[in-house]
Amino acid sequence: MSKIATRAFFLVVAAIGLALRVLFLINTPIDQPAKIGELSCYGDERAHVEYTRQIIETGRLPRSATAITNEAQTPDFENYQSPAYYVVHAGVC
Repeated sequence: MSKIATRAFFLVVAAIGLALRVLFLINTPIDQPAKIGELSCYGDERAHVEYTRQIIETGRLPRSATAITNEAQTPDFENYQSPAYYVVHAGVC
């Protein structure tokens, strides 16, 4: 592949990936029970938001994070992604 073809390929792949992420973001129901085999959330979105909110409001990572293990728990912080994920997310927000 030429340099231009390689660059075009990666741009197309990135555009498709971004489009799929936006599509899933728009179409994934929030605050609904998880359904196997269907597009659904797993009750941890608010915990991810709280982790990001902590960074936005204080400029620091949370000192402790409690993983959400089931939907009955109160969302606290979820830390399954690396701290860099949340720092980037906070920067975008």
